[in-house]
Amino acid sequence: ELGTPASVPAVRRAMQLLEQAEIIERLRGWDKQAQVRLPDDEQLELRAPLTNDRQRRVLSALVQLGKRARANEFLCSPPQLCASAGLDPARLAPVMRTICKKTEVVYIPPFRGIATRVIQRKLKADRLAELVDFDRLARLRQHELARLQTMISYAESGDCYRNLILEYFGDRYEGVCRRCDNCLADHAQPAAHTAANDQQAVAVIRKILSAVARLERQGSGGGFGRSMVVKLLAGSKSRQLTNRGLDRLPTYGALR
Repeated sequence: ELGTPASVPAVRRAMQLLEQAEIIERLRGWDKQAQVRLPDDEQLELRAPLTNDRQRRVLSALVQLGKRARANEFLCSPPQLCASAGLDPARLAPVMRTICKKTEVVYIPPFRGIATRVIQRKLKADRLAELVDFDRLARLRQHELARLQTMISYAESGDCYRNLILEYFGDRYEGVCRRCDNCLADHAQPAAHTAANDQQAVAVIRKILSAVARLERQGSGGGFGRSMVVKLLAGSKSRQLTNRGLDRLPTYGALR
């Protein structure tokens, strides 16, 4: 529903599903290079319903560029395209809009970064269930959760790790390996718990809380994340710290 907040991972996953269903196409920009996709039609120039001479020249130039690239999808330089078609560069954008509208040619002008092209613009939301297999996604989610639970059980188990791995792959081994952490822990002496250990832990916690509090004041309420706290306490020479004067805080390098 529009207006409903969504996390970044949720949006990323939704974009992946829409792309898999061929509803959208995610594009990666090529600096100074346009992306061209021609239909698989040897008679494209003859069948294209173009009446303008400029449009026909540009389409012919695109076809020739595709032949040189030996592909229907290729990159081209807009100045090179204009030179081949004898076209004023200022007229390229409206000419390409008309060609793309009247034919199946896809032309994506140069840009930087990542963009999204909507393929099925008239698709209604209630038809998504026909294009996206939500049942398969639910099964996949349950499978991934089961794998996660297996890993958690492995980490929390007190049994021999080698036996656990062998059992996971359908094999068995009599006895234990006596080499993994769990086997060695069975014969290890428990560490002595002292008041000194508690005092040291409290001192570390106080330093961490002090660093967080100072960063909160510097960042006007939540401007820094965990990585910044770690860098501050470790005395990092990162520009993120030095450019903001954070290397002058009392907690800088407190846990170095």
